[in-house]
Amino acid sequence: MIRQLNITALRGIEFGDIGPFAALTVIVGPNGAGKSTLLDAILIGTSPVPWEGLGRSILRRQFVARAARWLVWRADDQRPATIEVTCDNGDSRKTTLQFIPRTEQTEDRVQVSMSQKGSVVADISHEIRFTDRNEYDYGRIGRYELRGVPEVRFVDVSARSGQAPLHAIYSDAVETGRRRQARDIVTNVVEDLEDIEILSEQDVPVVHLVFADGSVPVALAGDGIHSLVRLSLELAARRGGIALLEEPEAHQHPRAIRQTTQAILEAVRRGIQVVLTTHSLELIDGLIEQAKPAEYSSMALFRVQLRKGKLLAVDVPGKEIVDAREKINDDLR
Repeated sequence: MIRQLNITALRGIEFGDIGPFAALTVIVGPNGAGKSTLLDAILIGTSPVPWEGLGRSILRRQFVARAARWLVWRADDQRPATIEVTCDNGDSRKTTLQFIPRTEQTEDRVQVSMSQKGSVVADISHEIRFTDRNEYDYGRIGRYELRGVPEVRFVDVSARSGQAPLHAIYSDAVETGRRRQARDIVTNVVEDLEDIEILSEQDVPVVHLVFADGSVPVALAGDGIHSLVRLSLELAARRGGIALLEEPEAHQHPRAIRQTTQAILEAVRRGIQVVLTTHSLELIDGLIEQAKPAEYSSMALFRVQLRKGKLLAVDVPGKEIVDAREKINDDLR
């Protein structure tokens, strides 16, 4: 489990640190406060294959051409970004990202250097190339896991391109034996739902919501239902490591938000570290109401903001979240 994160010159954060993280960490703050960048930093800094984590971080900005330029502070190709992650077992990793602008002969590149200490000692460097459309190629490279972080997954509840197919996530949930758990969460929101199944449309696997009188593709059931199904299956499919959630309440009705909090808490209880950003007081209330009092000590909330590039993070331990509700409400409203 990660405990501390230090950042220099990454996207809109010129410098800052945040921690200690808990088993469930909630990050709140106004727009432009660096919340998405914090998730990117964890994704890159803890990924068993840091180059792949970097590529996925860039792909999240599909709406920006040559998004790799904006990986570093003010798109300054003379100043590298650094991400330092420390785990609760003492393992640590420092990742340095140097953007190299394209020339007539080459595409945009990012030189990634990693120094890791702990169960695996590594000091390596590798280059990743990006096209104008943010497609990337990092070649073949080994895995360098942080002990206790076998996997880090950015769980994006949107239907944007570049996401893992929903049928693949469903299959993973079935393999872990938690298909029924995910289905029950969705059943509490979708009236008369009997099951979630993979059906075939012209030999293409498609996940359907199944009712007594027929079925509907999840993709056509509305954004709120789609996001709840994807989130539930993603968390059910995870065997460990870290799950990163960006505004999991997006498109959801309050009743669906309550089921989302249930899926999150069940994942934490299975040993998955969850770090999420939110603008929803309803989501935070749901986590507090459904958590057991003994679980408050494994929760943390950070109120973050940016001041001229400096990240300011105020830690609210889990047992104090209820008392700090009004201050949290100010950040969200």
